[in-house]
Amino acid sequence: MTEINLNQAECLKPINNFGNTVYQNVCDGTFTQVPWGSGDWLVILLLVCLIVGFIYIAKKMFDY
Repeated sequence: MTEINLNQAECLKPINNFGNTVYQNVCDGTFTQVPWGSGDWLVILLLVCLIVGFIYIAKKMFDY
């Protein structure tokens, strides 16, 4: 008799989208959508603020 070792961690495959992550269970074909938490949104907000700040500084430097 052949023993089958099914590692459940190998079944879950993440699919990253903006605003959520979809986990596909390739073993049984189900999908689970998990929205981003406040930490993920905070990182995006900080990155946007940094980009806007760099654009503002560059514009001030080259306007003179």
